[in-house]
Amino acid sequence: MKLARIGVAAGAALIAIAPLATPSFAANPARSFPSTPVTAPGTAPGTTTLTFPFMNPVLRPYVTVTNGSVAWPEFYSSMPSSAVAYNSGGDLPVKSGQYVQLYESYGTNVLYFYQEKMAPSDIRPGGAPIAGQMPEVPFAGALPALGALGVGLLMAMRRKRTRGHA
Repeated sequence: MKLARIGVAAGAALIAIAPLATPSFAANPARSFPSTPVTAPGTAPGTTTLTFPFMNPVLRPYVTVTNGSVAWPEFYSSMPSSAVAYNSGGDLPVKSGQYVQLYESYGTNVLYFYQEKMAPSDIRPGGAPIAGQMPEVPFAGALPALGALGVGLLMAMRRKRTRGHA
């Protein structure tokens, strides 16, 4: 126990002061994001996106994808080793029923946490092309024809110019 002398005048009193506790973040859960991240289908088949506001440029978002729910992390606890850096709105490969965990951290320490189970409506439908099969490209058959037409027009314009100078 620490003692402190209060006052400097004659007859000053002595009082007991309890020892100072070491700051601890134990049993203090990570905070929820101030605004709920928005989940939407990604741009590529089999992906989803999470869109969320950045609160502080010093903080960095990370994600994990798991087959089951994870326990809410403690405030300022270490990031999971499987967490990868993520940019808001980026494609994230997932399957229906999997869980996406979003962490916002300072260095490797968790400050904010969000978790959501993926529903089929959160994922862009479609799958990977069959091995050896070309993916479908819109207007792919028209491109060679348009190229040939352009070359043909150039040739006709050159012929027309050269005839006029002869």
